[in-house]
Amino acid sequence: GSASLSQALDFSRHMMQPSHLDHHVSVLKSCYLRRQAILTAGRLESDAYAGDDIDATLAETINNLGSLAAGTVATRIQNGRDVLQQFLIDLETARTGGTPSEAPAFKTGIPELDEAMGGIVPGFWLIGADTSGGKTALSLQLVRAVINQGGRVLVFALEMSSRQLVRRIVSGEGRIPMQRLMRPETLIEYDYANLSGRGATWAAENLLICDDGDVTIQEV
Repeated sequence: GSASLSQALDFSRHMMQPSHLDHHVSVLKSCYLRRQAILTAGRLESDAYAGDDIDATLAETINNLGSLAAGTVATRIQNGRDVLQQFLIDLETARTGGTPSEAPAFKTGIPELDEAMGGIVPGFWLIGADTSGGKTALSLQLVRAVINQGGRVLVFALEMSSRQLVRRIVSGEGRIPMQRLMRPETLIEYDYANLSGRGATWAAENLLICDDGDVTIQEV
């Protein structure tokens, strides 16, 4: 009757309000993405068992998942004005002694580098250089710096054992030349003092090491 029609119209108007509409659109989108992911997984399982060209099967699966993820990535696009506003708020918060929304940066322990880049801001960093260009030495310097500031570090030592990695760190912390650690008979009294001092008391409990040379990028 007219009452039920009126109720339906009121409900429709309620649902069409921007806040409610956005919520229900997000719910529908989530359900759609879940369903498509399940269907893609089902096709992958079926094709893998069928014994067809596995390379083609994986390529198609990756392409399908990429198409699904593309829309999700688009939803994370932000307006520069909004980001700038939050940045200015964070600056003022930090200036007055508060806690900004962005994680604080760690010092690298290298004054020139800290001056140039403002320390290590949490994120993805890639260190590149020619062979023997000092990539490992710089990486371990950053490891030491973060741990000395109370942080925790997980190192995937793909090219050396955990003992070799710790030896390099102790060399830096204790200011002991690497060649003397490699040849203990050449250690001097000053080295032993450093080993029992800073080299031994360094907060190594905040260092985690995976020295499995077969670990894959996906596992990392």
